[in-house]
Amino acid sequence: MRYVIVGASAAGLAAAEAIVAADTGAEVLLVSEEARPPYCRPLISYWLAGESPESLFPLPTDVLSKIEFRPGCRATHLDTRA
Repeated sequence: MRYVIVGASAAGLAAAEAIVAADTGAEVLLVSEEARPPYCRPLISYWLAGESPESLFPLPTDVLSKIEFRPGCRATHLDTRA
């Protein structure tokens, strides 16, 4: 099965991890308008304060090697029939 996840937040990344764990044959596409790898947005206030927790950039995961990740790509519509 093919899955498309729009938004590379911690939630989008967790969804990709769950899909890959449950369906090893899945094709997963993670689309993000941001050019950087997924990061933990709730911790952004620490980064803005000059305290950069190591878990903020990038999130520790190996799922990005198992999926197709398109950074810098804005989703404008989804064609669920295609």
